Amino acid sequence: MISRYSIAVLPFTEPGPERDHTFLSDGFTMEIIHALSRYSFLHVTSRYSSSKFSAAGTDILYIRNKLQVAWMVDGNLSTSEDVVSITAQLIRTDDGSLAGSFREVVEFSKLTEIQDIFASSIALQIKSNVEPAPISQNRRSVHPEAMEEYMKGQYFLNQLDSSQWRAMMQHFERSISLDPTYSRPMVALCHSYAWLSSIGVVDPVKARKEIDRLVSLIFTQNHQISDVYQLQAEKQFWIEWKPVQALENILTALELNPSNSSALVMKGLILASMGRIDESLNVLFQAERLDPYGENVKYCIGVVHRYTGDFDKAYEYITQSLEISPNWLAPYFSMMEVLCIQHQFGEVEKFIEKSRSVPGFAEMIPVFRGLAAAYAAKKEEALPVVKSFTNSSQKGAIIAPLYYYLGLICLHLELKVETIHWIKKGLQFRASPFLFIHIDSTWEPLQTDLQFIELKQRSGLPEPLSITYRPPAKYQKSRLSSELARNIQHNLKEALEEKQVFMDPKLSLADLAEMCNVSVNQLSQYLNGNLGKNFYDFINRNRLDHFLGNARKHEFKTLSILGLAYESGFNSKTTFNTYFNKEMKMTPREFLKGTDHYIQDK
Repeated sequence: MISRYSIAVLPFTEPGPERDHTFLSDGFTMEIIHALSRYSFLHVTSRYSSSKFSAAGTDILYIRNKLQVAWMVDGNLSTSEDVVSITAQLIRTDDGSLAGSFREVVEFSKLTEIQDIFASSIALQIKSNVEPAPISQNRRSVHPEAMEEYMKGQYFLNQLDSSQWRAMMQHFERSISLDPTYSRPMVALCHSYAWLSSIGVVDPVKARKEIDRLVSLIFTQNHQISDVYQLQAEKQFWIEWKPVQALENILTALELNPSNSSALVMKGLILASMGRIDESLNVLFQAERLDPYGENVKYCIGVVHRYTGDFDKAYEYITQSLEISPNWLAPYFSMMEVLCIQHQFGEVEKFIEKSRSVPGFAEMIPVFRGLAAAYAAKKEEALPVVKSFTNSSQKGAIIAPLYYYLGLICLHLELKVETIHWIKKGLQFRASPFLFIHIDSTWEPLQTDLQFIELKQRSGLPEPLSITYRPPAKYQKSRLSSELARNIQHNLKEALEEKQVFMDPKLSLADLAEMCNVSVNQLSQYLNGNLGKNFYDFINRNRLDHFLGNARKHEFKTLSILGLAYESGFNSKTTFNTYFNKEMKMTPREFLKGTDHYIQDK
């Protein structure tokens, strides 16, 4: 049975013979898919599947049956001198009727500035046509300026760029003032307060009061909206440090909307903080399937693996998170931790230089270098970092999450008194990393220390009865039976060589494990123990081989380098270029100059 909330985005086309903007059209197609994927009740067909069809000259019922979708988005992009015209249509696949349309004409020079906002606007228009009944009362504003202000604020929130927090919140506040009955900016403003207070940007007391006020307003409009309970859970978890009460509210939110991926992520984090790691990862994998391009799904899976000591998986998921949210600082922090823990100090410096231009990153470089020096036992380099921030903290000029990193530095310098001092400060100011203090393998050396135990007890965070998951530090040797390993090998060969599942840019470890009829842990163990690769490198190697093979085929002559990369399953220019350089030791353009190929060098 076809779900009435299922949607496919067909490839945007360019009318006329010109093909100078193939990448542009493809990019817009991807942006709309990304935007739609954020709405958890929608079932969005992957780009790999939908790219096989075009509305032009194809029977719509045929597309409906092949893709099993109730709705499809068809669009085109045309250029004329310095002007770009973009049109999108929402079509019912049962009768081919037009359900909605959107058109925008902009100067080419300004196109990249409005791309994300444009895609999100289309997603909201689609949402208004297929919105499920339980949240239909959460209406869109009839005031056009209120909608515009909300969309601008949502754009900043989607970026998770804390350097833009004032502009983001001002947009939401203006939207509410223009239309006091419009709940979407209220919900977004609550999410903003919860996030910003957790990283020390906004005073938690103010954040709690504002969330309570806004939730009360939203509740009076629709007490059945799942967002109300999710917002309460976010406040209780991130600001009040009450995971038990937060879990109760998030379960209510999921009862009202079981496909709310952001609520699933929240549930996964709460369960992780309580030591229920297996449950946490299962919930997070469920969220990943619903929202593969969500801003924080990959990151949260990675950070749970990082806290529990599974650093290979942490690296894999945090890398994907950086590609999805390049302006969000949290994945950069976690990546630095993983690299330091694994003593990859050369990679630390490369990562620092590559990330220097990210908003807010440069200010953290002394801390990251101090952390690397501490892990390398270079006390003379690490200690001055601690001293400089000791002076800053005495003046009140320090953000809460820094207490965590200063504690880590002192721990690895074997400065017990200073370590306890920074942990105490972090708990006092509720620095968000300490929410996971009961499962964080980083603090293993202190587990029997009486002062550390007392600090954990005084934090108010419930101590787990047991940790339900402890991964091996490394796969020394695969413990899979020979028969199971052979079955995985056979199923992988079928999935990759015959079905070419790597061409689906949404493919996840959980998806591939299901195809191989094994658990996620068994597949990961096979890849690491038998092949010596993590999932990220394994799949991207298949995509790269597909790209290299097809670059020499005449039928792909109309594609650009990036177009063929997308065709091979890569989901972004950054991912493709980074992996290509890593494997081939040169850029794609440099490589193709020395080969016979047909694809266009653009």
